[in-house]
Amino acid sequence: KRYIKIDTAILCLHGMRAEDGVVAGIMECSKIPYTSSSICASSVCMDKVIFKSFAKGLGINVIDGVEICESDFYYNDNIHDHIYLHNNCQKI
Repeated sequence: KRYIKIDTAILCLHGMRAEDGVVAGIMECSKIPYTSSSICASSVCMDKVIFKSFAKGLGINVIDGVEICESDFYYNDNIHDHIYLHNNCQKI
């Protein structure tokens, strides 16, 4: 087998396994330099609830929200009037 040395991997990916830190982890384990966020930054940003809490802790204004689970979807006293639903993070 013949292998080539990769100088730097330019990561231009979208979605699960790309933006959640998995590919960055593969690059780090393979000792290949890459152009994207770190594993930790990628995984935190993919989880909307964790990222929102992190941003609030830094003093960044974020829109108030309520985290609901699948079991809360049909009835929740904390949800009023208009609802914007966004998937918290991709399921594997």
